[in-house]
This record gives sequence, C-alpha cells and structure tokens, in this order.
Amino acid sequence: MNRVRFGRIFASASAVCPALSVLGVQAAPLDVEAIAKASGTSASAQPDGVVRIGWPRTDVAVTVDGVALPPAAGLGSWAAFAPMGDGAVMEMGDTVIFADEVDAAMDAAFARGLSVTAALDAQAAVHG
Repeated sequence: MNRVRFGRIFASASAVCPALSVLGVQAAPLDVEAIAKASGTSASAQPDGVVRIGWPRTDVAVTVDGVALPPAAGLGSWAAFAPMGDGAVMEMGDTVIFADEVDAAMDAAFARGLSVTAALDAQAAVHG
C-alpha cells in the first residue's frame, strides 16, 4: 500500500460581502454558458444566481481500508461564481492536489489574481 499525501487549496477572487443582500443591491446574472466554455466543464446556475462548476480527480484510484472510493467521495474540485452588486464576480472553490503539485497550483492561482485563503493537508491510501 502506498501512502500519498494530498490536500486542498481554497481560493477566492474577491472578498465576500454579505451586506450587499441586506442593502438590496442588485447584481447582474452571470453567463452560465461563458463560464462552462471557459472552464471546459459543465456549469449550473443555482436559484440564488451562483454558478457552480465541478470536476472529479479521476486519474487516481483511492482505496481506504479495502473499500474503493469513487472520485465524488472527497476527490472532487469545485468553483462557484457569485454576481456582486458592483458588477464584480466573487469566485471561491477548492482543488484537490497532491503534495508535488502544490507549488504549480499556487503559482497558477497567484498568476491569475486569486487569493489562497487556506491549504489543507490530508492522507489517503492509494493503490496503483
């Protein structure tokens, strides 16, 4: 059994401002198709106007105590986009990565103007 360290990076593109809904500020709806095309995956609009994308980490077979875990059981990445009242868009999400992918993932996030708000370490049993 190989032990592989993996983790998650939580990133956001702008600060959350919950006061906007209290103040009655209206935000323009987001273009779901544009987000889907830019991300290369399907996107779905939620009733509150948030657009969500997600993708599983299918390149790794994970087994814990002899039980195979499907990618959706904690090995998925996601991002959500919320329209803000000032025309901006807030983005937040998390990405499942391995320890040797952390530097490249962080560099890519920072190069695109994202703020990394947390990085978690975890252990998983991986059978190859």
